Amino acid sequence: ADPITIAQTRVEHFVAITEQVKAMVAKKRAVIVLFQTAELLREYEQSPYLRQVLNRNILSEDKSHEDKDFIIKKAATAGQATFTTAVFGRGTDFMCNDQRLLEAGGVHIIQAFFSLESSEEVQIMG
Repeated sequence: ADPITIAQTRVEHFVAITEQVKAMVAKKRAVIVLFQTAELLREYEQSPYLRQVLNRNILSEDKSHEDKDFIIKKAATAGQATFTTAVFGRGTDFMCNDQRLLEAGGVHIIQAFFSLESSEEVQIMG
């Protein structure tokens, strides 16, 4: 696993997330980024950094059931980047049926916040 990175500012935080996502997508990995809150996800979504990521999807609670299902199924395919909140890190099964992704190293998880409970972190990491 990659080491924990602590950013001093929101810009540094968003840059670090973006660079890590782009590096993993370039290796044909799938990436799921979990933000602590919907507000932080929205802030990232509105920043100039999200636009730098190819094959990106936003998984949020306000999406329709059909859209959520589609994004969840697509999240674990090679080269995809999915940005979501901690709510989807608990109890959501991101199933991988993509052999190319498995050969590239599988899904890379970025937890963009510190969990107060170790059980939450374990659930997010799968």
